[in-house]
Amino acid sequence: MKRSAPPSIRLRTGAEVLFRSADDPERLRGPNLSGVWLDEASFMPLEAYTVAIGRLREGVEQGWLTATFTPKGRLHWTFDTFASGRPDTAIFHAWTADNPFLPAGFTDTVRQQYTSSLAAQELEGDFIDAGGTLFQRGWFSLVDQIPWTATGQQQLVQRVRAWDLAATPKDEKKARDPDWTAGVLVGKTRDGTHYVLDVRRTRGRPQEVEALVRQTAEEDGRGVHILMEQEPGSAGVTVIDHYLRHVLSGYNFRGVRSTGSKADRAQPVAAQAEGGTVKLLRGSWNRDLLDELEAFPFGTHDDMVDALTLAFQGVGSAAAPSRHKPMGVGGMGRLGGTLWSGNFGFRL
Repeated sequence: MKRSAPPSIRLRTGAEVLFRSADDPERLRGPNLSGVWLDEASFMPLEAYTVAIGRLREGVEQGWLTATFTPKGRLHWTFDTFASGRPDTAIFHAWTADNPFLPAGFTDTVRQQYTSSLAAQELEGDFIDAGGTLFQRGWFSLVDQIPWTATGQQQLVQRVRAWDLAATPKDEKKARDPDWTAGVLVGKTRDGTHYVLDVRRTRGRPQEVEALVRQTAEEDGRGVHILMEQEPGSAGVTVIDHYLRHVLSGYNFRGVRSTGSKADRAQPVAAQAEGGTVKLLRGSWNRDLLDELEAFPFGTHDDMVDALTLAFQGVGSAAAPSRHKPMGVGGMGRLGGTLWSGNFGFRL
């Protein structure tokens, strides 16, 4: 297939501006350049930068390079390149709140959806150490029962059970330690507190998984909404249709297509947990869930976290609509915590 020519424009001064994708750094090679701007540099491989600086030799002048990006931790190449004090390099922090074109209350609304460390990264442009994980064990307190109202009514107003089905092992390592099928039940009270009420797991065959899902639905009752992560493609549609028609017929069930990374989707849970509004009902599953949360997103397994995230999302979507739509990390790349970094004689 013949590729079309990449876009470019020529200014009235006679200068030519070339636009190139950094998805394939090798395609950035070519003639000498007066300067390079890397937009969203933290999503580019280091090779894109090393190829670009090799082209900065227009005439007898040393070219310049500037990059804009939201930091991705001290282990990312952008920290070593722009923030470690290299010669002839300057770095400038710009907070999201400094943007005069944002709607009123935008930063505060987004901050409520983030943990404190993520807010420092996304909204304030700080390089956060990547050694830590998303969740901290101490954020989740254990309770022996759900609180009741003064009139003797349980305070739970919503309950959602979400399932994450185990994937078929694709390599020998996975086959020795396969994924789990996990189902997490989350409830929400009138004051906005979330309770993880129950966790079910199995590594059984498809028929055993279906039996567990059906039995759990019968125990939860028909008042519980049931969600299941829908894998992409026609296979995912087929699985959801099978559960809808045969396994969970008569129950309030639907499949949900996931968007963004697992860590992005888990951010609202982490933010609420850090704020003390996610509690665990005491049970035999507590330690396994906390272990997985503490290791996420670097742990061997994330099945319970995925199910918890989906259940949390389901409880939120069943709530009364808010004026502000909750945002995840995926929507903040161009607005939050941008760093303007200069190299090779960059001047304001």
